Amino acid sequence: MKDRPTNASTRKNRPDHGSCLRNTRARLVFPVTTGVKLEDIKRFPLPQFTPIQKENIISLVDKVITQKRNSQIIDTSTLEKQIDDMVYQLYDLTDEEIAIIEGSINGK
Repeated sequence: MKDRPTNASTRKNRPDHGSCLRNTRARLVFPVTTGVKLEDIKRFPLPQFTPIQKENIISLVDKVITQKRNSQIIDTSTLEKQIDDMVYQLYDLTDEEIAIIEGSINGK
């Protein structure tokens, strides 16, 4: 499989990663069992972030996708943790809020 270039010029035709962040974040905060409607999730506020922050997140997401595409058994948890930390920072979450989110992900 040929590697795709990941520079900014090739990203203009790709889906907005912000919508991915919105959907991922919404799934963390509004578990499916709560009966939250898709319309509510779409209205979930996205933080304002700089082009550099956006590029950093996109770059890490691209790395995770590429590594997973090349090997289903590769451990991308370090990259995923970096993405989580960037998103937590964008939302200006406290340590307590982060613990709640991570506890719900890990089943605690």
